[in-house]
Amino acid sequence: MFLTTNIYARIDSAVLDRIHLGMKYEMDKIKREKISKTFFEWYEEKGLSFGQTVQLEFQNRAEKHDFNGREIRNGRSTEPLK
Repeated sequence: MFLTTNIYARIDSAVLDRIHLGMKYEMDKIKREKISKTFFEWYEEKGLSFGQTVQLEFQNRAEKHDFNGREIRNGRSTEPLK
């Protein structure tokens, strides 16, 4: 079983006692760009277009605010179509 969280400090100690392996995943600029690009490509396959300006602005915001993969996905689904 895999447990993922961004609020590790709030996990109950009984749960923590049963965790055998913990890993921290850091996202750098290259990983964020790849995730963002994947979502843009997915939308393009569905016939939706966001335009180059929107894509670059979104990638800049993702980097500036240190977005994780979930936040990138959620941001993609709320961006206005161009």
